[in-house]
Amino acid sequence: CRTTQDHLAERCAKVVALLEQLVDDSGGTACDAQLVARNLFAELTQRSNEAAVKEALERLRHANLLTYSEKRGYRLQSSAGQDWENERKAIGIATDELYG
Repeated sequence: CRTTQDHLAERCAKVVALLEQLVDDSGGTACDAQLVARNLFAELTQRSNEAAVKEALERLRHANLLTYSEKRGYRLQSSAGQDWENERKAIGIATDELYG
């Protein structure tokens, strides 16, 4: 985030890291875009920036820095998960091999 100057994505990643510690894994509140956006308000009178936050979270997910599940919401990607995803992307399989 720092190299691309994506300050919103950087702030979102920090909020996700903090919320991971608070959100219950046993079916409690998921760490979704709405929850992250609520924690990024500079002041109570500020308008919701949920759409921009969701876009930033998706940028982080596509960069393999976050994962997402319906039950738990956004979570930081582990280093093992990042390595596995990079290995998976590096394997080149042609479409005809998949369906051949």
